[in-house]
Amino acid sequence: MDKVESVDSLPSFLPFSTFVLMVISYGSIIGAIAKRKHRNTWLWKATGAFGFLVALVAILFFKDLNSLPAEDQKRSRLKEKIIFVVVIVMFVAGLSMYPQPQ
Repeated sequence: MDKVESVDSLPSFLPFSTFVLMVISYGSIIGAIAKRKHRNTWLWKATGAFGFLVALVAILFFKDLNSLPAEDQKRSRLKEKIIFVVVIVMFVAGLSMYPQPQ
């Protein structure tokens, strides 16, 4: 019989490093779309890292910032920040659903 390695024998940092790699790649995808639309790249990278699907839908609905009049640009930048706050609140609420280890 072949020995099958159990998950417990994997290095402990491997699942965490995979998670970090996924978060960075998700943020980069959203950041690239935001850059193309002349949006705040770092804000959208962070939004994409914490809530990829919500950020993806939101950034696809936003218009190119340079195509908007000045007053609409201010309003649109505020909406970007609101989306960021909503995603962070959803992320923290999701974390609080899991029980803390004793």
